[in-house]
Amino acid sequence: MAIRIDKKISWNAVRLISENDDALDKGENEDDWKETVWAKYKKTLNPDDLTFVPDCQPTIFLCNFELKAHDTAAIKDAMLKGGNQVAFGSWSQAVAKHVLKDIINPEYVPMDERIAFRKDGMGLAHDEVIGFLDRVGVVTEIFTAYNEKTSSFKASSKN
Repeated sequence: MAIRIDKKISWNAVRLISENDDALDKGENEDDWKETVWAKYKKTLNPDDLTFVPDCQPTIFLCNFELKAHDTAAIKDAMLKGGNQVAFGSWSQAVAKHVLKDIINPEYVPMDERIAFRKDGMGLAHDEVIGFLDRVGVVTEIFTAYNEKTSSFKASSKN
């Protein structure tokens, strides 16, 4: 069995949209929307699979899931911070801190209402940004997408 590089798979510029974004057109039945449209988007992470309310744009969280070895090691270290127990809180925040590269706010959102993306001294997403995104549930969405996509990438790289 060989490990192969699938050149069609690239996770270095993932454009994540939160399930809670007001710009999403969820239609009449939100449960049906979740089972069809949102389920497809979660598999592909392609914003073209989504529809939006007319004259509205989503907030886009630009992520790079193709991390360097030292970044992946830092994420794994955060997972084990709790000693023998997995420290889920710090793990999801570590993932978001390393993979989040920018936030693209809709043009029509006033400057004082936009989510300002900042980096810390190491070039990672700033703790204040991650703290806010954690409170509104976006960190969990980034964490889930990262785990699902990197796991599927690992599986597809095997014969």
